[in-house]
Amino acid sequence: MHDDDLRVALERVGETFDFGEYEIEAYLAVLEHGRLSATEIAERTDIPQPRVYDTVRSLAEHGFVELQESRPMKVLAVDPEEAFGGVRSSLDDLVDGLEQRYTAPARDAEAVTLIKSPATIERYLAEIIDAAEYELLLSLTPDLLAEFESALRAKRDAGVTIELLVSPAADVPEADEFEYTAVATTVRSRRGVTTPVAAVSDGQFSLYATREALSGGRSATASCSIAPSWGSSSPGSSRRCCGPRARRSR
Repeated sequence: MHDDDLRVALERVGETFDFGEYEIEAYLAVLEHGRLSATEIAERTDIPQPRVYDTVRSLAEHGFVELQESRPMKVLAVDPEEAFGGVRSSLDDLVDGLEQRYTAPARDAEAVTLIKSPATIERYLAEIIDAAEYELLLSLTPDLLAEFESALRAKRDAGVTIELLVSPAADVPEADEFEYTAVATTVRSRRGVTTPVAAVSDGQFSLYATREALSGGRSATASCSIAPSWGSSSPGSSRRCCGPRARRSR
């Protein structure tokens, strides 16, 4: 995508989603009911009635609703597939253009990255697991264990030593419900519901995230580092398997 086309796509997407609070409330109300008068919109939202007309006319200009000039005026919902068809096309073009510009950042030694998005945290966790060649130290939730089960099985099959802590213990599957020895060399569980998610791969790649960061808390952050980390051991070192049942620590 050329520079001019990229700018046009960005401007179009930005203009289309320039919704204020009133536009959002009015649009959702009309979308839910299909057809409403200005009075009905005011009754179902926090929009002052004098502002309803300006609000729905703004929505109509963007093609999100239709106005039926009657007495009283009716506001009709437009199928979102039709209303957002152009936006979807612009977003697809925009993402394609941005992908062509994207250069994957090099990971500098001893660099620490602060991240907030839960999706980004999980992406880094996947990268750390994938990078392990001989050792993984992990603290996961039961949901994350289920999500990365296949990746952990593959690492165990490849001979990677995996020490795993799963919490909170109340949500950890029992040994007859989950094949722990297939995903880890040593497994423990912990009662605490605030135990952080952590991962260390080969003593070089690490991630630390609070539970709040995983749930998308605004003020929470996670850190990811490729510096030498705690708990590393030499290749080929062995760990004792805890057996078929996960050990619970207080």
